[in-house]
Amino acid sequence: MIVLKVKYQNGATVSIEAVKSPGRFPHEQINRWLHVRQLEVYPLPLSQHTHQTKTMASTSSSAGRKVTSSKDLGHVLVTGGCGGLGTQIINLLLERKACSKLSAMDLRPASEPINGCEYHFGDLTNEGAMRELFIKIKPTIVIHTASPKFNMADEILYKVNVDGTKTLLRVASETGVKAFVYTSSASVISDNSTDLINADETYPLVTGKAQPEYYTNTKVATLALSVPFNR
Repeated sequence: MIVLKVKYQNGATVSIEAVKSPGRFPHEQINRWLHVRQLEVYPLPLSQHTHQTKTMASTSSSAGRKVTSSKDLGHVLVTGGCGGLGTQIINLLLERKACSKLSAMDLRPASEPINGCEYHFGDLTNEGAMRELFIKIKPTIVIHTASPKFNMADEILYKVNVDGTKTLLRVASETGVKAFVYTSSASVISDNSTDLINADETYPLVTGKAQPEYYTNTKVATLALSVPFNR
């Protein structure tokens, strides 16, 4: 299975590349997190699908960047689609004509809706509402960017980042979603003192007492939930 990974470039600019999952990801560390946090995993039956989601290729020219997609991704749903990262991903997918249909889901309307994207609103922690939405719009791929700000209350961070993602994964597994793309954070491999240079998913996760940010701990827990789905 080929899974899309979102990689930051110069702040707001993002690119989407294909990476093989589980690849070299430190699964032993993930499994320890699953045990410690007693998190449930609801495996998506992605191994039954023989088709791969291929990377979107890009080419450059002196007149500017020209981008093309190597495969239609089908119907892509971006959670947190009215936020900064979600908006950039939507613009990129439209620019590359990467999908036949594009939807966004968020709590609140976008300040500047993007033409070519269909907007839906709801609480991702409401499993009934999410199941109803997924059944209605039938997304092929979910790109999950929704997350509270890092300085929100701990209970909100856990409810949205962990419980909300568990809900989305469970609903996705029940409604025929082919791939679930989770946007994590560089902070999961950061100790807040050492520079990250050419870092990738082979770096060890920084958790527990070594990780002072509760927000980051919830991102690690959510990463532990998401990776097994894309096997």
